[in-house]
Amino acid sequence: MRGSKGAVATGHELTSRAAAGVLEAGGNAFDAAVAAAFAATVTEPCLTSLGGGGFLLAHNASPKTDVLYDFFVNAPGRGNAGGEGASDSSHFIPIDVDFGSTVQEFHAGAGSVAVPGMMQGLLECHRELCTMDIADLIAPAVEYLTAGVRANPLQDYLTRILEPILTLTDYGRELYSG
Repeated sequence: MRGSKGAVATGHELTSRAAAGVLEAGGNAFDAAVAAAFAATVTEPCLTSLGGGGFLLAHNASPKTDVLYDFFVNAPGRGNAGGEGASDSSHFIPIDVDFGSTVQEFHAGAGSVAVPGMMQGLLECHRELCTMDIADLIAPAVEYLTAGVRANPLQDYLTRILEPILTLTDYGRELYSG
């Protein structure tokens, strides 16, 4: 999506619209990235979540610095089914996801749960690099939550191929098995 203040590319039009709107309102690229990340948790739920983590590589022109924000997840029990506190591997369930050209093994269940870093990372980036108020950056995500979001073809595809993970629990089946 192109605007008079820059260009934005994301996996959903509304995510791009959130970032472009921030740029149009006078925000910098970091404001746009943070707004897009919050919006994506609503518009692209199979790809990102406040319960997840991530990385953000930032280049600041003045002063000229590059910073990598690592807010990936922390894995309790040393990140494996046999780690401290894990009683057996029944809570670390391998699930194959078929991408068409390749099949990738993911793991689901209680043993795959990690401590999220997404919120902390976005707030740290905001504190250090952003110029706009955090409420203004979160506003598009709140608007999308309130109004509802129609899944685009990419989100439909991801929901279909991730169905074995999304429907692993009773609650997941209730949400995703219409």
